Amino acid sequence: MPVEYVLLTTAGLEEMYGPQRYIHRAKAAIIEKLFRDYPTDRVLFCDSDTFFVAESDKLLSRLQPGVSLMHMREARFTQSIPQGAPPEETNGIQTAIDMIDSQAFRIGSQEHRFQKTQFMWNSGVLGLSQEVASLLPDTCALIDTLYENSRWIVSEQVGFSLALPTKTQLVPSNHYVFHYWYKPLKVLMDTLLDELLTSTFSNLNTADRLTQVRQLTTKWPHTVVLSNAREELINGFSSGAVVRGLKSAKLAVDTLPTSPFTVTFAKDLFLTLRKKDLG
Repeated sequence: MPVEYVLLTTAGLEEMYGPQRYIHRAKAAIIEKLFRDYPTDRVLFCDSDTFFVAESDKLLSRLQPGVSLMHMREARFTQSIPQGAPPEETNGIQTAIDMIDSQAFRIGSQEHRFQKTQFMWNSGVLGLSQEVASLLPDTCALIDTLYENSRWIVSEQVGFSLALPTKTQLVPSNHYVFHYWYKPLKVLMDTLLDELLTSTFSNLNTADRLTQVRQLTTKWPHTVVLSNAREELINGFSSGAVVRGLKSAKLAVDTLPTSPFTVTFAKDLFLTLRKKDLG
């Protein structure tokens, strides 16, 4: 595939961050620029903490008029306040949720009202067709409004989650792209990447490197997510925070296209519960 590299300068990025200097706003600004530079093309934007686990053409074939791709559907906005978040963060997020439910926002040529019971989608993947290009300026304005009033770190994906469904149907991409955005997943993935990116790997020819990577990317998601889900669930049961453990484990497992549960997982959980009861 032909590749064009575009340098993002410090000055250019500062402009993309917008009036609130919100770093994640740059994603929306970059996509807006892509549509200006390539008005007849579709855009598939993937965060750097992603990799394909299936053929990319199968995912691209889903990107048709009337459809937008995002990574996966997460919780409703009303369920988006992290457990144990400090009061300042909690109050800020609640402010954004209240704004979503009480104010009208212009998206495209119309005023839209949203509900706080709508779902937030993860924006680690964004597949967009030309028809949503006209929504980008208003999406950026929506992101600015939300972040200015709440300092909600995920205001960018909130903006896309609200704006894109006004014109298209949202479709998940987690069957094709693995996005390890969750912090414990990042830690485990960094370890696996360090084990791969050795001098031996670098000295392989391109075909052999591709073969090795293809083999690993089919295993890594289950390795990373299962390890994290097991840890979250076992820790939750061990500490008595059963509901929190279940929610954390589900958050990790939901990133996978198939269920990772195994006999070993069940055995680990059983032994942990038994030890807790005996203790």
